[in-house]
Amino acid sequence: MGRNSSFVYYALFIGIGILYPAYCSLVALQTSTKKDDTLWLIYWVVFASFNVFEALTDVLFSWFPFYSGLKLIFLTWCSAPFTYNGAYYVYKILIEPLFRNYGGHVDVVLTQAVETAKNVADKIPSYPQ
Repeated sequence: MGRNSSFVYYALFIGIGILYPAYCSLVALQTSTKKDDTLWLIYWVVFASFNVFEALTDVLFSWFPFYSGLKLIFLTWCSAPFTYNGAYYVYKILIEPLFRNYGGHVDVVLTQAVETAKNVADKIPSYPQ
């Protein structure tokens, strides 16, 4: 998040970007339809992707005027309470094609990382009792 952001910005970011979508996700889990579940799963994938992208580019983008406000507008668009909101379009245009092309590669890397972690963990001596 931007270096010059205020408390009001952080409160809005948490409310718009996290609390409202979390509440809607909980409500969706209580319904019998899967459509609303999918809507909010898409939101969380976009939100996580956006945060990773932002973490990599924050130093550059935080200096742009109105960056914090534009980010809040983007999150509002993504969490809007209708089916074809911003998260849907970001997912369909950017994330889904990338995942289709590179998801298999990510699976291989993650599987290798888990195996390496297991091998390292097996070499750690047990704590004496």
